[in-house]
Amino acid sequence: MQLKLPLEGWLVVVKEDVFVVKDVEQPFPYLRVVPRFLNGRKVHVEPYELCRVVKCFVDPCLRIKIPLLMPDSRSKIVSPFEAARSLDRCNSRVCQAALRLLELFQEVGFLAGISGSLAYKPCTANDIDIVVYGDSEEVYKFLKELRQDGVTKPLYPDTAYSNRLLFGRFLDIPYSIRLVSITTPRPCIKRVLKRTVVFTAKIVDSISYTTPAYYLVNVEKGAYSGATLLVRTLRLRYTELNCKYVVVKGVLEYMCNGIIVSPDINGYIACVGSST
Repeated sequence: MQLKLPLEGWLVVVKEDVFVVKDVEQPFPYLRVVPRFLNGRKVHVEPYELCRVVKCFVDPCLRIKIPLLMPDSRSKIVSPFEAARSLDRCNSRVCQAALRLLELFQEVGFLAGISGSLAYKPCTANDIDIVVYGDSEEVYKFLKELRQDGVTKPLYPDTAYSNRLLFGRFLDIPYSIRLVSITTPRPCIKRVLKRTVVFTAKIVDSISYTTPAYYLVNVEKGAYSGATLLVRTLRLRYTELNCKYVVVKGVLEYMCNGIIVSPDINGYIACVGSST
């Protein structure tokens, strides 16, 4: 099966500029994107700085300005699978390692492709970015098997992060992997963004290995003390949190079916206390 509509991890190329599609919800016909290559230079800025480097528009669901693109005849949409096929023309150690890692996923039937710098500048990439669509629970089990068998290694051995499976090393090349549970993007849900809140909370449940990742928390100190809130994040750095307690700074987003907290724009999630 091949995906037909742009989803988290796809590329949109406009002349020499490269954008990565973000989120599993989209305000069609627009796409939520993050610039990665502008005017011949790699772009790496925090989310709250994006509108300083690229033109932003009001998202019809979020009702705030963020980078949006409406693909047209000047745009080229590149799927992670098309990007993976282009690696056959690259002989670097990173490209060859990426192809072998992809083969491991594909051999057991997972829908995996290439994203990140490896997708648009493969010959100069220093690490491997892979995105896998579909049954994230089964993919995560497979990642555990690869680690247990020594096929992959921890990115930071002997640290609190050594158990993370979405980050690691394969054939001594650093990798990161996004697990996206769906194969078709959903129309975005209208949300009303309220104030920014900061609180300390206990994690009571989570789906911490997917994009987006979800943490159900009981707030113990700060705004909404005593409440149970759902934290949703698209940022890979906030996956696989190995702790019981967190400090969260994020925006309250009111939807028709409840409230979520998003730390992705000018916020954070930080572990406090000892790891689990």
